[in-house]
Amino acid sequence: MSFHFSSLSASLSKYQEQFRCVTCQQIYFKTWFHQVDQNCYFCKRFNPKQHTYQTLLREIEWCFIQSGENNQDEFYNNYIEYLYDWCNYYHIHPTKEDIKNIEELYKK
Repeated sequence: MSFHFSSLSASLSKYQEQFRCVTCQQIYFKTWFHQVDQNCYFCKRFNPKQHTYQTLLREIEWCFIQSGENNQDEFYNNYIEYLYDWCNYYHIHPTKEDIKNIEELYKK
């Protein structure tokens, strides 16, 4: 009887709910994580050297449309929370205008 660690690991990942991104080291739920690449949604999609908080906030609606999710409020809330952590890691800080935009998004 041989033990196959890779098959065991693949089986366990089906039940795993949270994952750590290998790039930004933040914890994400399964829907915000690409298991094949071991990267989060943000690291896979955005380059921290090319984006500001404002450009990332502008992407929220397009990201929602592409996600196929049904609940826009839930998606926006998760996006903003994960964005905050991701941006902190890369030292991308929101301006006063960005904070105002975030508050508007939470009101939707």
